[in-house]
Amino acid sequence: MPNWELKHCCKHEQIVFLATLGVCAVVILALWRTVLLLPFKLITVFIHEASHAIACKLTCGHVEGIQVHANEGGTTQTSGGVYWFILPAGLDTPGPLYRVCSLPCCCMDSARNNKDKNSAVHHFVHWCDEQLIFCL
Repeated sequence: MPNWELKHCCKHEQIVFLATLGVCAVVILALWRTVLLLPFKLITVFIHEASHAIACKLTCGHVEGIQVHANEGGTTQTSGGVYWFILPAGLDTPGPLYRVCSLPCCCMDSARNNKDKNSAVHHFVHWCDEQLIFCL
């Protein structure tokens, strides 16, 4: 018979991480419609539109302009390029915000745990590699 008790399921760090994640989710949901998160939302829209522009450039197209609107919308005007590659390039909208926010956490965690100045640089380079692979 399986043991369904949760007495020793998680280490202290895991419980702290899950509690922090829960608190962050509640705070974000509570502040979602406020002006406090607007800059982060606009940065996310910009990164989304920039991903379309990068895909356009990678397929030898021309970016005519990028617009980010105050209503959290945006447009990227392109000409040329491979549209079946450009259009889906922005489909990872939550991804860029996660990737931007994960950088400081990655570097602070590595510096705190390893007490090594080069560790943060190493983790930053590794983080950049992960983002590049994720985008491809």
